[in-house]
Parts: sequence; structure tokens; C-alpha cells
Amino acid sequence: MNDAVEAFRTVCRKVMNCWTALNLAVENGWGGDSSEQKREALISQLIDFCLSKKKLYTDEVEDLLFDKMQTLFNVDIEDQSEVEIARLLVQLHNTCSAGDLTFAVELNEKLTKCSTEHCKVKDEVVEASSGDSDDDMEGEDQGDEDGQDAGAAKGAGTKPRQRKTEELEDGWTKVL
Repeated sequence: MNDAVEAFRTVCRKVMNCWTALNLAVENGWGGDSSEQKREALISQLIDFCLSKKKLYTDEVEDLLFDKMQTLFNVDIEDQSEVEIARLLVQLHNTCSAGDLTFAVELNEKLTKCSTEHCKVKDEVVEASSGDSDDDMEGEDQGDEDGQDAGAAKGAGTKPRQRKTEELEDGWTKVL
């Protein structure tokens, strides 16, 4: 039974280390300066919770994951990924409890440290050609919410466009 418990601990830790929501929370410091310690605490609490149960239910694990992600990292999980993680962990718990390590071995082999590179925003610098004029850009998104040119806001090296305005008779200014 010690092999089954150790297999559960190892694979559970690996599953959690591959969870994109948790990785993003830690990498971006959403839990503050102690985000890494909070991740370790979450994983330890989860493992202890699962091992303390003779019969483990998916909704219990879902609730634990959802609540801990909210309290530790201020993350509202909207992609239902905690449901998938909970299902995996319950299946892992059930098979390991029965002494069958096949699923644990398969899952351990399939999982690798997941990267969050695909989740990162990449800023691209676009050089404006000398032939572009304000009139050519008509109908395209020329700025962000605070009225600044998007390229200038990102430091793209282009000059901010001068906004054309029109004074309306009721005292309002219309931005063209």
C-alpha cells in the first residue's frame, strides 16, 4: 500500500504542476510574493485531503480546488479546468486505493512540465511606412480606451497621431 500512496503523491503533484491556471497564478505572482509557497501548500493540502478519504468524490475535489484558487491566488476559474483536474485525481485515487498502479504509471509518463508560453502576450513592433496617412487608416482601430495611439502606448517608436476633433453646438467635442 505504501507504493500506491507514493504513486498517488507523485502523480498528483505532477498533475497539479501541469495545471495551466495554477502555473499562470504562480508565474504572474497573483498570490503575492509567496505564490510559490502557496502552490506547494495547495498541493500538500490537496494530497492530504485526498488520502484522508476512503471514498473520494469529484465535487469535493472541485470545490477544494476552486476555493483554494480563489483564496490563495484571487483566481476565478472560468474554464472548468478544476473539473478535469478533479476527475483525474479521483480516478487516480480510486485506482491507487485498489492497488492498481497502471493508471498512475500511464499518467506519470504522459505528463510533462507544462509550459505557459502559449498563454503569454507577445508585443509586436510594427513600423509605419512613410506613405501612410491618417486618411488611409479610416475605419481601422486607431487607439485604445484612453484615446492614445496603440503603437505609441506600447513604445513602438512611431509618432502619435494628432486627433481630429470637431466642436459640436451643445458644447461636446466629437473625436474623428
